[in-house]
Amino acid sequence: MGACNKPYRECDLPRHRVINHKILLDKLKWYGIADNELNWFRNYLHDRKQCTYFNGCLSKIASVATGVPQGSVLGPVLFLIFVNDLSQNIGTGSCNLFADDAILFTPGATISEVNSNLQACTESANDWYNQNKLAINVPKSNVMGVSSRQKDMSGLIAPTINNQSLNLVDVSKYLGVFIDKNLIWDMQVNHVTKQVSPKLFVLRKLRNVLPGPLLDKVYNSCIQPHIEYACTVWGDCIKKQQSRIQRLQNQGARIVSNNFDFINHRGEELVKGLNWLPFEKRFKYLISVQMFKVLHGMAPSYLTDVFTLDKDIVTRQTRQNEAFHMHVPQYKSEYFHKSLTVKGPQIWNQMPTDIRSLSTLEQFKKHSKNFFRES
Repeated sequence: MGACNKPYRECDLPRHRVINHKILLDKLKWYGIADNELNWFRNYLHDRKQCTYFNGCLSKIASVATGVPQGSVLGPVLFLIFVNDLSQNIGTGSCNLFADDAILFTPGATISEVNSNLQACTESANDWYNQNKLAINVPKSNVMGVSSRQKDMSGLIAPTINNQSLNLVDVSKYLGVFIDKNLIWDMQVNHVTKQVSPKLFVLRKLRNVLPGPLLDKVYNSCIQPHIEYACTVWGDCIKKQQSRIQRLQNQGARIVSNNFDFINHRGEELVKGLNWLPFEKRFKYLISVQMFKVLHGMAPSYLTDVFTLDKDIVTRQTRQNEAFHMHVPQYKSEYFHKSLTVKGPQIWNQMPTDIRSLSTLEQFKKHSKNFFRES
């Protein structure tokens, strides 16, 4: 079982506009910036003015007492430095930070343990917000329990902040991906369908004015990215949902190849005829690329720390662990089986040794794509 909590600021302004200058300078000093360099940042933030020009009118000039300059290169960097220590001040929970987007995770073996951990984690986060002169916008903060369908999450209690309860939800959107409480990805597949269908309609209109090669480029640059965005997370959904995504790709192939003979030509045949990878194979290809990056130190540390080679675990040399054979962790639940931790090594180990042994990403992409296309 698990739960997540997404805190927001109290007002509607972006967080980078309310950064306290004194606290920011203290954090810069803690990170080792001192003397002339710290004075430079102090001067950079001090006594700034702003005004707004709209529809021929110029507002009064006002002093900027908080926040980092917008539109600057330093602004986002200073904001990230300011919020970087949030993850170290949430007790036993974990935290994902992406720009000004934060999600807190608290696992638990029982629902009562989840409730206790989540309340403690939320209180710790609220303390950090108060110390940094920010505030959590409780009405816009959501809580979602994540578990299998077999486990009853009806006892999940939303944590409270200042006697206000956060919102319990069944689906939450995070970085463009809809995550539901049972990880069945219905909402995500619906979202992809709603995004892609209108674009396929436009592509069909373009068929009257653009040749096939240009339609191919339009599809792969403007439509396919919507289909495969973050599909390494949700792409191993049930076959029924994969079929829905595949039908979208089939429609694109019919438009690009100008072939609407549904009786004699199957959509997947047209996909292959255009040298596109069907969705399921595209998913495996993208997973294999991720595993290559993990093994060659090209992925973030939170990923590289999860995976290992068999040769680093098994002392006895075998044919497998000599050939970049990744260790597949044991699993019991179907949910863990579908996770990248398990699915990644499984897909990687199924690839030929000569492809896994390639040294450059460009070569690996070329040969692995051919492998999945022909398999």
